[in-house]
Amino acid sequence: MFRRLILLGPPGGGKGTQAGLLAEKYSLYHISTGEVLRRAVREESELGRKVEEILSRGDLVPDELMVDIIKENLTEDRATDGFILDGFPRTVPQAQALKENGVEIDRVLFLDVPRDVLVKRLKGRRECPSCKSIINAESSSVLDDGACPQCGEKLERREDDTEETINKRLEIYFRRTHPLIDFYRQRGLLVDIDGDQNPEMVFQEICDALE
Repeated sequence: MFRRLILLGPPGGGKGTQAGLLAEKYSLYHISTGEVLRRAVREESELGRKVEEILSRGDLVPDELMVDIIKENLTEDRATDGFILDGFPRTVPQAQALKENGVEIDRVLFLDVPRDVLVKRLKGRRECPSCKSIINAESSSVLDDGACPQCGEKLERREDDTEETINKRLEIYFRRTHPLIDFYRQRGLLVDIDGDQNPEMVFQEICDALE
């Protein structure tokens, strides 16, 4: 079983959902850089203030800052027996920095989803402010003022899911993050996963690739 994983894919590709399922099934430490950054914003730390300005523009957090955040998380005891990096690396320099800092990766799972599907997913996405569940309002018939099916809290649209920001995030992804596919494929680490399926089918495909 491969236990040091990266989930690679576009915004709205389903990385968070699949990472949560994998972490639960295989007892892996789920390191979600998106959640780490959003928590910093909520706590109004110095890091949070820097990150909030960057995220509000739909830009990527600078490589040096992201590398420091990930290095700190990987030193935790929970990472010793295996981990899933969800949202990192996002650029080739970040991937190179992982290697330079002695972090070995077993497999990189690339969730491949067409752009039109991504836009539809992101526009319909809602987040629970309490349990952090991500819900697709269209597929689950959840309205803007609907309750989270997990804990009952009122669902919210994420601030970075406006149409303008969605398009900008996708443009950045295809320009700066998509080159990671070739980077990891050339190293024999990449596994292509069809992300344009229901979450259960995607999860099964991932599990088959890991065992």
